[in-house]
Amino acid sequence: MGEVLRTLAVEADRTAQPLGLGNPERLRAWPHVRLHSLTYERLELLDPAKEAPPDGTEPQGARVRSAQLWLGLARAALAGQLGADEAPPTTPAVIAQAIDAHPKAEGYDQVIVGYLLQITEELKAAGGAEAVELRRRTSRLIRAMKPETLRRLLEMGGDFAQRQRFALDATHGMAVDAVLEIVRAAADTSNQSISHSLVRMLSKLAAHAEQGGAAAAEDPELRAAAVPRRPRRP
Repeated sequence: MGEVLRTLAVEADRTAQPLGLGNPERLRAWPHVRLHSLTYERLELLDPAKEAPPDGTEPQGARVRSAQLWLGLARAALAGQLGADEAPPTTPAVIAQAIDAHPKAEGYDQVIVGYLLQITEELKAAGGAEAVELRRRTSRLIRAMKPETLRRLLEMGGDFAQRQRFALDATHGMAVDAVLEIVRAAADTSNQSISHSLVRMLSKLAAHAEQGGAAAAEDPELRAAAVPRRPRRP
């Protein structure tokens, strides 16, 4: 680790070329550390005056952030499987498969949970076509994950109250069937029982909501009521 820090601490103007522009093999010199060169091809300067269009359309900054969060999640999920300049696949099923296949590791799981939390926060406030696409991708990702993977990620939430908060935040803006997957995983992780009759009823409501449009599918009261809560003491 000391050698890695010494290498990173060298100022770029003191060497013939920056570390990220040099031999890619140098970035892979350490078996337990992976470095990625920082590239700027897809970056653009945004005019703050254009961040809030008068016609009510989605600000450009929100569109950029939605795309950045999803790409960040994809790259984190496939960490160690991509080349330095290789773009990650963005298909939800491929990302879910990578997370499922990764062995349980606290650092890896924390990064994935961190991105999911950032995405749910973005979905609370963002609107427009990019938010709809981010919501669709995230819902498909949750549905594609194995139940044991969801439980593993929810365990990173800490105690019961933190897991409940994680589950509640993660359900905002997602399709109802994805919400049910999170509810089941949260209940299992917290050693809480959930009525099979209730699950069947919610599944029927989910199917009805998908047919009834976005307004029905995004009912916040239904989502809040579905998240497991600590039983009251007599």
